[in-house]
Amino acid sequence: MLETPRLSEPRKTLPALLGLLVAVALSIPIASCVNLLSVDGYNAATQALCGQLDVCFSERYYPGCRETTEGRLAAASEAARADWLAFFADNKCLETCVTSRICLDETPVCDAYEAGCGQPEQCCGFSAGTGSCDGTRCCKPDGIACTTTAECCNSDDNCIDGFCGGFECKLAGLKCQDNFECCTKVCFDGFCDDTTCGPPGSPCERNAQCCSSSCVFGPGGAGFCVDPGCGVIGDRCQNDQDCCSAICVTTDVTTGEGVCSTGECLPPDAACDGSVDCCDGECSVEGFCRQVCSGRDEPCTTNEDCCNETCNTLIGTCACSPANAFCADNQDCCNGQCGPDGRCVEDCQPTACSHSVCDTGPALTETCPCDICAGNANLPNAVNVCVSTICQYPQYAHCCCDDWGLDCVEAVSLICGTACQ
Repeated sequence: MLETPRLSEPRKTLPALLGLLVAVALSIPIASCVNLLSVDGYNAATQALCGQLDVCFSERYYPGCRETTEGRLAAASEAARADWLAFFADNKCLETCVTSRICLDETPVCDAYEAGCGQPEQCCGFSAGTGSCDGTRCCKPDGIACTTTAECCNSDDNCIDGFCGGFECKLAGLKCQDNFECCTKVCFDGFCDDTTCGPPGSPCERNAQCCSSSCVFGPGGAGFCVDPGCGVIGDRCQNDQDCCSAICVTTDVTTGEGVCSTGECLPPDAACDGSVDCCDGECSVEGFCRQVCSGRDEPCTTNEDCCNETCNTLIGTCACSPANAFCADNQDCCNGQCGPDGRCVEDCQPTACSHSVCDTGPALTETCPCDICAGNANLPNAVNVCVSTICQYPQYAHCCCDDWGLDCVEAVSLICGTACQ
C-alpha cells in the first residue's frame, strides 16, 4: 500500500498539556487514566487537532471544528473519550495533515448513519469512503451496502440489490483497475488505497490522491493538492493550496492575504526587504514590490507613475510628498523632512537659534548664525553645515523640525566629528 507522504517539517506542534495527557494514557491502564482525564483534558487534544487542520487546509476546511468535536466528546462516556484519546495517540494525529484528517473519523468525534451533519468529516467512514454527508444527515455513498433507499446519499440511486447505486465498491487493499471501483475512489498500483482523496492543502505525490486531481509541487519538493481553479502567479491567496504553484506569499500580515508566486521572485504587491528580487518592478520604500516609479519632479501622467502616487498633471511631473506620505529621502517631502519610518514628518515647528548644538532645545536650522557656538571652541565655525548634515539623515530629521533632542547633540560628535565640551 501507499505510504502516507510526510511534510518536510511539522506544521503544528503538540501543546505541552497534550503531551502530558498522551504520556499518561500510554503509561498506565485505561481504567486508571479515565479517572485522571477530564473533559477539559480531552479538549486540549481537540484544540491541537483542529488547530492543525486549520494550518493544513485553512479555516474554511472545517468551520466550527472545536465546537463540534468538543461537544461530542463532552456528551460521550468516559470510556468512549478514553478510547478516542488512545486512538489519537496511536495514530499520531498531529504528525501529518493526512493523519490529522483521519483522526476525525472515529467515534465519538464522528457520527453514525442518519445523524445530523453539515459536512462529510462529521460522519464516520468518510476517510474510507464508506460514509458521507448529504448536507443534512450522515448517509452511505454509492457502492456501500444498504437495506433501504433512505440510507443512500444519492436519492436518485435507489438501494438496488443491497447496495447504494446498485453496485458494490471495493474496500482498501483489493485489486482495482480504475478509481471508480474503489470505495475511496483512489486506485494506485492496482490496489484500492486506504483513504479517500484529499482536499486542497493535503500532501500528495500524484494527482489521484487529490479530489481535484491536481497535485502540484513547491520549491522544496513537497506536493500539495490544489483547487481546479487555483490561482496563477499574481492572484490573491490565503494559503499555499490556493495557488497552482503551491506558493502563497503574504502581503498583508493583518488579514493574512497574499499573492501567488513562483518562489524564484516576488510577485507584484508582495512584501519585500531587498533580499529576494521582485518579478516585476522593484522593492519600494514602503516594503512592497511595485512597478518602477518616478521620483519628485520626474515625468508622470497619472498618480500611479509616481512613487508617492502624487502626480501634478498640470505640469506633468511628480509632486512632493505631503506629511505622512511615503518617502525615500528628504527631497521627496514638501517640508524636506523624511522620517525614520519612511514617511514625511508632520509640518515642522518653528525653529529657533536660541541654543548651541551642544544643548537640547527647539529645532535648529542651518541658517542659524555661528555665534551659537559660544563657549564650545571645538565646534566648527560653520555650524550651519553641521546642522544641515545631521538633518539629512532620516533618523535625525526631527532635529530640524520638531526639537533638538539629546540624540541630536550626540550626533554632533558622531556625524560632524567634533565633541561638545
